[in-house]
Amino acid sequence: MKRLIRFFLNFISMIVFTLFMLIGASADAYGKPSPGPGDFDFDPVTGSVSCRDENIGEFSVVYVDAEGVRNQELPSAPGRYTVKVSTEENDYYKACSEVTGPWFYYVDMGSVSIGSGNGKLIYGTAGTVRYNVNWSGVNLAVTNGDSAPAVRWISAEPEGVNVSFSNRYSTISISAQKNCPASAGTYLFNVIYGSLISDEISLVIEPRSVKMPAITETMPYNGKVQRPAATGEGYMISGTGSAEAVGCYNAVIELSDINNYVWSDGSTGPVNVNWEITRRPVIISNVKVFDKVCDGSCTCEINCSEAKFKGVLKGDELNCSAVGCFDNPRVGSGKKVEIVLTLEGPDKDNYYIDPSSQTSACGTIVRGTDEGRAEYITEPDHNYRNGDIAGGSESIEKILSAEDMKLIKNGANIQVWLSISDISSSISEKEIAKVKTASEGANVGAYLDINIYTKYGTDTEAVKVSETKEEVTIEFKVPQNLKNKNSSVYRTYQLVRIHDGEVEILDAEYNSSDDMLCFRTDKFSTYALIYKDVRVKDARRDFFEFDTQNRSNRLLFAMIAIVLGGAVAADYYLVRKPGKKSSYSGRH
Repeated sequence: MKRLIRFFLNFISMIVFTLFMLIGASADAYGKPSPGPGDFDFDPVTGSVSCRDENIGEFSVVYVDAEGVRNQELPSAPGRYTVKVSTEENDYYKACSEVTGPWFYYVDMGSVSIGSGNGKLIYGTAGTVRYNVNWSGVNLAVTNGDSAPAVRWISAEPEGVNVSFSNRYSTISISAQKNCPASAGTYLFNVIYGSLISDEISLVIEPRSVKMPAITETMPYNGKVQRPAATGEGYMISGTGSAEAVGCYNAVIELSDINNYVWSDGSTGPVNVNWEITRRPVIISNVKVFDKVCDGSCTCEINCSEAKFKGVLKGDELNCSAVGCFDNPRVGSGKKVEIVLTLEGPDKDNYYIDPSSQTSACGTIVRGTDEGRAEYITEPDHNYRNGDIAGGSESIEKILSAEDMKLIKNGANIQVWLSISDISSSISEKEIAKVKTASEGANVGAYLDINIYTKYGTDTEAVKVSETKEEVTIEFKVPQNLKNKNSSVYRTYQLVRIHDGEVEILDAEYNSSDDMLCFRTDKFSTYALIYKDVRVKDARRDFFEFDTQNRSNRLLFAMIAIVLGGAVAADYYLVRKPGKKSSYSGRH
């Protein structure tokens, strides 16, 4: 039994050994498994890989950086790389494989520093800024293509600038062409080389300096569009920045972009400009005076139809009108006329009359074919209390001067009238004081302005007559409030005249039947109507009234009393008869 069991175990062991031998033979027939790290040697200094197994045919090595980028060649950019070996399937190995060691290849990190920039970039102008790059511990000889040092913009990259390295990457040049669109400001960048990164560097693009244009605040009209300042790059003119016609205008000169431009003094604010196009001078000549028939006035008609203009721009249209007066209304030829010109026409507002223009001319006043006449115009309805000149038409010769009479003879027509107005509300305090002093306590009823006016022919303005050749009689009604309504007093009226500063009292006559007050005068200016009241005495009481306050009356009264007393005494002693003597008898 024991033998049988031993035989059985030996049989089983032989069968197992045979199976293993068969498996091994089979393995040799179909190739070895994929190689592992132990099949290769890695040199961390040079980064090279070699194979220990002589049966391994071709293999390739790749270097993978931290970003997963596979480098076929030995990398030179600073950083840490994972080394991987790839084999292909062949008779010796059953399949291709990728072997990763614990193999890492390190490229020295080194250092890089950037010097300050040399040069300047200004918005919109060509320029270059150069930076010195200092490398340490970096082998740049093996750089090429994507592995070369580069500039990385931290902030937004300035538009349109060009960045380049030179002198074996020891210099960075950042340049801009004219009209480069990169805006003024500060841009940050650094230099990278593999995992090597420099400190932040500043690229400054300065705003472009703009010179303030010359400003002309005043310019004469020239018929063209004018500006207070010329247009230019970097600024604009808003408001009324151009005009052709005469006038005052306002414009604002401001930078077109305060981020990219700055005034030459460093400011950026707008400039307010008040400017003006002034009138252009024009010289007028050849203005004439039409002859006129004597009408007593100095007015004349000016002939501007042949006027000449000097200084008018081509295409502008001007004409003129004029007014003037003879220095006197008398008949005569070659009489001087002072004239005042006025511009007219579509373009008159752009010109002014030069002082050297014509200011006078000569004309003729001829005698009329018929003799003129003088007319008195009565206007009681327009005057104070129906005032008028008594016998106005008959008083004309007292009013008119010899010159007036001569003009009438030469054909002039003249009108004469009286004007009386109440000026109580407007008279000056000075004149009130003069009236008060002159009136000696009388009451003032009204202050009056009394004047005589004349007007010739076509004259538009009347002439005031301050004095007449002879006195004329003025009359007006006494106002109701100034009439005497007290029978116990007697009221008298007078006029106070203030003429050329002199004050005079004029008597007046009052007619109670029609309440008219008349007075005579030859001077016309300011008047005051005054009145006084005198108490009326009773005739029956006058006989008995005796003024004991009068010294003469008292002396007379004393003399009369002495005479009467003496008479009584004489009568008593001289006229009386003597009587008999009697004695007392004691009887009744």
